[in-house]
Amino acid sequence: MIEERLFRRLPGLTVAVTLSGGAYRAAAFHAGVLNALDRAKIRVDYLSTNSGGSIVGSYYAVGHTPQQFLDRLKDRPRLPNDFFSIDVVLRDLVWPGYTRGDAYTEHFDRILFAGRRLGEGCWPTLLVNVTDYESGRQKVYY
Repeated sequence: MIEERLFRRLPGLTVAVTLSGGAYRAAAFHAGVLNALDRAKIRVDYLSTNSGGSIVGSYYAVGHTPQQFLDRLKDRPRLPNDFFSIDVVLRDLVWPGYTRGDAYTEHFDRILFAGRRLGEGCWPTLLVNVTDYESGRQKVYY
């Protein structure tokens, strides 16, 4: 069960890292911190993330290295173009349920994750913190 994994006791030192939002600059900083921890052979057990920190945290949790993320970041993938393309605007008009959030999901899936999904096999354990717009309550996905 996921709860057993989340609340397990780990032998030795347990390391938890929090990654906040802040767009590309914060993502680069977070990747640098994770890279320094990797080089120091400090194994991160838990990542708690929100907003942009969830992007680098998810990338790390599915098995990519922080350096790979930094290399991808240097490419500066066509982020704005994907969200304002005619394709996205037309889908917005034709399918009322389609949102810019869907465009973000498709973009990051294509340029970073290549269809990989978070699941039981991921290390470190990833906790993605969000706010539900309807209720205003915090939710944590893990």
